Amino acid sequence: MIDFYLESKFKHFKNNPLDALSDYLIRNSSNNYYIIKTGLNYLIKTTKYILNFINDQKANNPPTYLHEIFDEIFDTIDGGVLMKASLLNEKHLRFLAVTKLDRAIRGAEKHNIKKFLQLMYELDVFENVALVAASKEFSFPIFNIEEDLNISITGLFHPSIKEPVKNDLQIDVTKNIIFLTGSNMAGKSSLLKSLGLTIYLSHLGFPVPAEEMKLSVLNGLVTTINLPDNINDGLSHYYTEVKRVKEVAEILLRTKMFL
Repeated sequence: MIDFYLESKFKHFKNNPLDALSDYLIRNSSNNYYIIKTGLNYLIKTTKYILNFINDQKANNPPTYLHEIFDEIFDTIDGGVLMKASLLNEKHLRFLAVTKLDRAIRGAEKHNIKKFLQLMYELDVFENVALVAASKEFSFPIFNIEEDLNISITGLFHPSIKEPVKNDLQIDVTKNIIFLTGSNMAGKSSLLKSLGLTIYLSHLGFPVPAEEMKLSVLNGLVTTINLPDNINDGLSHYYTEVKRVKEVAEILLRTKMFL
């Protein structure tokens, strides 16, 4: 709603109090005035919330990067109209306060407000990632700087399976091929999908479905499950698989760190 309000194109209230009052009387019941007042309401509410949140979190000794974001958010609030706005009661904004705030926020302060919102969105992502990691028992991967392939996973599981069986995996330059066998519905595909998902999530900087994970930075990930035949092209299941193995071999020849 704040973003929608910021991007609205209708005219600002006039600067003169009498003209502003005239504007108010005309626009008080209009949809435009509702958008302005609601946008300001949420913006003030958000500002108050984040100021309290920052004070609480700083007492808990947050990570350095999070501390830097907190400082940047506070500087953005303190250096503009938001600090004064945070002293107002957002539920009972008088028309003069609405007109002054609207002129500033959709005018000279707009860039500053946009910056504030972007920082809020970043915090929102961090909070949701942390909540998912805690609720799903995910862990954050640790990357090493070794040039050789090295992947160590303890307690790997698939997040979509209730009460999953967890597995440990170790892959390095001396042990880089796994022959996976077992009866139907034993969990072979689930293990492969878990590994692919974990490698992918780790390289996005997200937590992974495992108790612990240490790995090298990889250049890519190749996955193949259930290759189809193609009668029209004369490709049997066997020949399709042979072609895929050839493609993977060619990729490996061009690339060092690949899984």
